[in-house]
Order: sequence, then C-alpha cells, then structure tokens
Amino acid sequence: MFNNHRACAGAKLSLCDLAEILHLRGLVFSHEAVRNWEAKLAPQSTAALRQCRKGKIGLSWYVDETYLKVACQWPHPHRAIDSDGNLVEVFLTSAPPVLKRSPRRSSAVTVSAV
Repeated sequence: MFNNHRACAGAKLSLCDLAEILHLRGLVFSHEAVRNWEAKLAPQSTAALRQCRKGKIGLSWYVDETYLKVACQWPHPHRAIDSDGNLVEVFLTSAPPVLKRSPRRSSAVTVSAV
C-alpha cells in the first residue's frame, strides 16, 4: 500500500513512470506500449473532439504563442481558447504573425493576444 502511494505522489508521468505505476497495480507492459497506444489513439480522439466542438466557439478568443525547437527548426505552436475557456485550435506554423487571421468556423471573432 505504501509503495502505491509513493509511486503516485512522486510520479513525473513520463512513459516509463506510467508503465511503472500500472505495473504496481498489476498491469505489466513496457513504456513503448504506452507510446504506441498514444500514437494510435490520439488522432482518433482528436478527430472525435473536433467533431463535437465544431461550430461551437465563443465570439472572442485568446491565442497563446510560444517557441519550440523541433528538428533544429523553431516552429511557433499556437493555442486558441475562446471566452468560455474551450480549446478552439492548436497548430504549428513556421511564421509567427497569425494573430490577424480568424478561424473559418466563426463569422464574428475578436482576437486578443495574451
């Protein structure tokens, strides 16, 4: 019992840590299996979530922008959140000035940079 509590409290939730936590609960598999599940199930769940929220964004939304180095390049990941706190879109661009473009899902959108 103490080992389960210790593993959950100190977990960083990497793939290896997740495999170890589930091993303590009686499920045995490698961290590669978790990575394969994520690669297989993430596109399916993303498509289902986008279908559920299609056309249901607020009138104003906020965009987070940061810098991320991927394969020796600096793409700009953006995350758009509407006024209700719902995720509108997440995307990578090679050029930063995308704040002036509005999504095609909504007709009236005001953009505020955060």
